[in-house]
Amino acid sequence: MIMDVADLSRERIGRAGAILLGGRDFGELRNRARLAEELGFDLAGLGDVPMHYREVNVCLAVVAEATSRIRFGPMVTNPVSRHPGVVAAAAASLDALSAGRLVLGLGAGGGPLFSMGLSVPKRPELRQATATIRSLLAGEPSRWEGRPLTLGPERPVPVYLAAYGLVTARIAGEVADGVLFAGGTSPEVVMSALQAVADGASAAGRDPGEVDFWVMTRASVGSTVEDAYAPIRANLASAGSHGLRSEAQLATVPEALIDAVRELQRRYDQSEHVKWDGANARLVDELGLTEYLAERFAIAGTPEHVRRRFDDLVELGVTRVLVPAVDREPEHFLEAFAAALA
Repeated sequence: MIMDVADLSRERIGRAGAILLGGRDFGELRNRARLAEELGFDLAGLGDVPMHYREVNVCLAVVAEATSRIRFGPMVTNPVSRHPGVVAAAAASLDALSAGRLVLGLGAGGGPLFSMGLSVPKRPELRQATATIRSLLAGEPSRWEGRPLTLGPERPVPVYLAAYGLVTARIAGEVADGVLFAGGTSPEVVMSALQAVADGASAAGRDPGEVDFWVMTRASVGSTVEDAYAPIRANLASAGSHGLRSEAQLATVPEALIDAVRELQRRYDQSEHVKWDGANARLVDELGLTEYLAERFAIAGTPEHVRRRFDDLVELGVTRVLVPAVDREPEHFLEAFAAALA
């Protein structure tokens, strides 16, 4: 059976998720969540950036009440600013409110924690927090720092672990329902991450096919590639600052650009995290990093280019592609990205 164009379009957008921000008021958030649902997106995620945007769990409740089909969840929260037991309890409550539509995205915290003067958890701590939260959301007793924890969710809630590098991707394969891979979109990078997840699952005695693989990437649609880069420069700066900090990740950067990446990390302004027209957006241009970071961390270009890159990721084995709608016209982005997948 040959799939017609309309069916193929619906299948593509059904593999996409949008990451939203709270907006200036809750009315904007309601409208954006409803628009994402109407356009056919599978998921609406919200960033957990407490010093810059409205409280994520309040915003998630607004999304739950404003929509009826679309899945939603924090993309991502962390186990530092909130105790793992609190993270699990909030997720179970939101899942109950929405009749089973909650997906919990968990990560190390990165920029949001830095902006509050907090340290990100080490990998063993992140691994244990993920396992603890997943157990609680499966209705199983667990422990955190030696203390027993129990929770009674109405149904199991899936837990996805965000990863920039291969070590964390392997941890996701061991202890999470899926991975939110943000380390890049090139075939080589994605294939390496897929293998890391499979290795982690196998080492834990799990079927690698049971671990979902999502890619979180910056996206932009324009009449030219250069036009598409402009609104995502702040997101590219965030990716370069937070996603390339480890020595392992820096080793994957072309030698001629390593000094520029280190300078980006030194000068990155946490107070303007993902502000589309802020100092960080200008900094990537100044340092000559925009094109490199866009090619590594984004799907950006003409509609045909975006559609081709999206299909390439699905062919590699990516289940969902999550894209942040954080530029100055989020509604326009959602519509343009959905149209590009048609």
